[in-house]
Amino acid sequence: MSRQWTVPFRYKGFRWFFLGQSITTLGDWISYVILPVLLYHINNDPKLIGLLMLCRFLPSIFVAPFVGRVLRKFSTLRVMIAADVLQGICYLMFLYTTNVWIIFLLQILIALGMAFYRPGRVTLIPKLVPEESLLARANSYIFGVSQFMMLLGPAIGGLIFGILGLQIGIVFNAATFWISALTLMFVRVDEQGASEQGAAQSQDAQPQAQSAEPEKTFRAKLGFLIGDQTRQLLLFIVIGDVVGSMGFGALNVMFPIVSSDVFGSPQEVYGYLMSALGGGLFLGTMWGPTLMKKISSDLLFCLAMIAGGACVIAFGWSGLVLLSVAMIFLIGIWNGIQDNALITFIQTATSERGDTADVFSIYQGLISATIAVAMIGSTSLASVVGVSKTIVIMGLIPLLIGLCTVAARTRLREKMGKTNNLTL
Repeated sequence: MSRQWTVPFRYKGFRWFFLGQSITTLGDWISYVILPVLLYHINNDPKLIGLLMLCRFLPSIFVAPFVGRVLRKFSTLRVMIAADVLQGICYLMFLYTTNVWIIFLLQILIALGMAFYRPGRVTLIPKLVPEESLLARANSYIFGVSQFMMLLGPAIGGLIFGILGLQIGIVFNAATFWISALTLMFVRVDEQGASEQGAAQSQDAQPQAQSAEPEKTFRAKLGFLIGDQTRQLLLFIVIGDVVGSMGFGALNVMFPIVSSDVFGSPQEVYGYLMSALGGGLFLGTMWGPTLMKKISSDLLFCLAMIAGGACVIAFGWSGLVLLSVAMIFLIGIWNGIQDNALITFIQTATSERGDTADVFSIYQGLISATIAVAMIGSTSLASVVGVSKTIVIMGLIPLLIGLCTVAARTRLREKMGKTNNLTL
């Protein structure tokens, strides 16, 4: 048992990558405390906090079609290192401005860096841990540390801000990204072979370069829409997750409203809910690989979405703090399992074509747009039907989408001649 848990760390590149991830995600979550506090100090307007959050989501939507091509052209590692360096510089620039619009611009640049970094991370993991049987476990470590830092980062950020001041907090936050970039420089990935092969092919087919390039770009943008039944299953899974995320994304704005309007204790209950969510996400992310030994990643994804939607509905009807915290903890577990299963499925389904970054970047852009719509729509709906009914309605979305995805998945699996427990 211990061997299974430690095998991914036997790869030197993965060890360095894990260390870098631990540091950069710490900085990312610290920023969730530092930046809103900074903005609120400059201009005491809560609406600006909402605009700041919007600046976190929008860039990934617009750059999604180009991410895969950039990662292939300049190598995944170099792009990720550049993204870390860029984010560190942008965070440091917050020390030298009190202009709200410059702060928004810096946040957009930071989000652009993350828009390239995150697909690169998903693409890099299979290269660092080439054994497919270890892929789910490696994913759980990389994304599990992010969930762990979700618990630790805001607390550290608040502690640094409270004891050492905002300026020291900003410098510390910037340093985490530069240290992460330094650790990535020790990661070695053999990407040269594919590049040389592509270069040789381009020289042999020089007259056809202009006509071939548009087709390649189109396939890169819509890669998961084209192909056999495996790609069709990938399409159902990705679209299902995007639509289903409306129910889970709405919780981002429902938590403070529930804490205040339902329980009358905005600070304490909100803290309990966020801690429960973070703890559940971490546990679910780490538990996912064990479940995927018995259940295929695509089926596990569907079951986790259904269970998560049911827990959202239960959270909406709950009028007790303890029960609500328990439901959010379960939502976190199912979301962690769902995310791990989805990422593993994307990696395996795209391994043959090598378009993991293309698929994940488009998925990331769609998710960002969906969550933004969910946050706006849920607050509008809550003003009409109330917060509890809104949460129940939002919970029905992933529940129903999960059931539909199971049905579509079953039909496609039957056509592919595989049983439910066969892993792709």
